[in-house]
Amino acid sequence: MQAAQHQNDAINGMRGTLLGTISSTNCHALFASSIFLTLSAFATYPSYEKYNPSFSPIDSMLDIFTLTDGMSVILRASDDDLRKGPLREIFIKGHGDAASAVEATLQPLFERLPRLSSRLAEIGLVENEGKYTINNAVIALSESIAKVSSINAMSAPVEFRAVFLWPVLMSSDYLDMLRRRHPAALVVLAHYCVIISMAEPFCWFLSGWARALISTISEQLMGTPWAELIMWPIEVIGVGSYELQVDHIAHAMPIVL
Repeated sequence: MQAAQHQNDAINGMRGTLLGTISSTNCHALFASSIFLTLSAFATYPSYEKYNPSFSPIDSMLDIFTLTDGMSVILRASDDDLRKGPLREIFIKGHGDAASAVEATLQPLFERLPRLSSRLAEIGLVENEGKYTINNAVIALSESIAKVSSINAMSAPVEFRAVFLWPVLMSSDYLDMLRRRHPAALVVLAHYCVIISMAEPFCWFLSGWARALISTISEQLMGTPWAELIMWPIEVIGVGSYELQVDHIAHAMPIVL
């Protein structure tokens, strides 16, 4: 609990600083701090489930997305300074990166996303403004996979970098839909869980996140027209100890196209 309090204090301090001026003097420390805070949040939240019955994986992930939005603010304000400063290795491309294909582990997801976008637009259960937001969220997910596959910065696993990049690219409108637990937003999040699952072998602090999220998402969408759209992420991630009722989802009301 004390560690959690320290983390909350650090997050509040970061928010206060971001309301001020981001300069060439403080941008490096701010960006590094935002990275460590995000890693800490990933490492801390899953353990809450054991001690806090009110733990919500989706709400906790929203908190992390808010932290990554802070990273985005710093990047937009000080991109040039960061690329020339002590953290420049994070942004340096490897040799021959431009011709790199999509990473094999992420290729199946990358190939599925255009069809997912089409189906989400066709089912007629999302208002026009929401369709635009959801479509952009799927496009951002595709772009994050493509970008991390073409940039071999610091030899960090592409799956790890994709976990961080999509939240930076997503819109505040999508976050609002996710806070409201809009089914379409949950479907997109379920596909993001595939990236988290692929990154888990390289990143101990991501352990348990994909299954915790997909379990909650499946419970919310079970028996609805949206359920079939998350069957593939569930199969990829695996049921594990969560024992998801995939058979129930398979018999959910089909989406008529």
